[in-house]
Amino acid sequence: MFQIVLLLTFSTWQCKGQSKIAADSNFISFQGKLKEFKTDSCLINIMRAIVDADVTHLNYPPKLFYYELEFEGKEGTKEIYINPSRWLKSSTVDYKGIIRIGDMSFLCKGDFMNDPLFRETDRYVEVSLQRPKPYRYDSVDVKIEMFARNPSLMGKYTFCKGGPIDLYILVGKKLEGFETIK
Repeated sequence: MFQIVLLLTFSTWQCKGQSKIAADSNFISFQGKLKEFKTDSCLINIMRAIVDADVTHLNYPPKLFYYELEFEGKEGTKEIYINPSRWLKSSTVDYKGIIRIGDMSFLCKGDFMNDPLFRETDRYVEVSLQRPKPYRYDSVDVKIEMFARNPSLMGKYTFCKGGPIDLYILVGKKLEGFETIK
């Protein structure tokens, strides 16, 4: 039964995103195109602050890292989680879109496509991800998880239309121009 569901999932991905998901004994790989999105100006400032916090790409070089953006919107509540991840050691491969800020990519998942804060463009961006199987934690994973203890930004963000957004930004650096009010 599991194999049938898995094959159906792969077929769906290939049809929708002109993409290919493959698996072997070591990796689950995703290669293909993700639809590019733009975001509302209320969020673009936060995303630029994230990129600017590591402007020299010392911590997160764009060839090795991207930012994962997960959006959840339900019953008048919106939540956005942003944290770094690695192209060759991604925690997931189920992204539905991409937002580019300078050299950095924000790979998007969740129900962001149904929210007016995010707008589709006509462009697609080629991406290649790998998820090791089984996933084994290393020192970079531990460092990223430590960010949860001291978030870069956390709380209600009230500058967007459609109500406040609960933000959880875990990038390991303070974001210039923003602060968490406790």
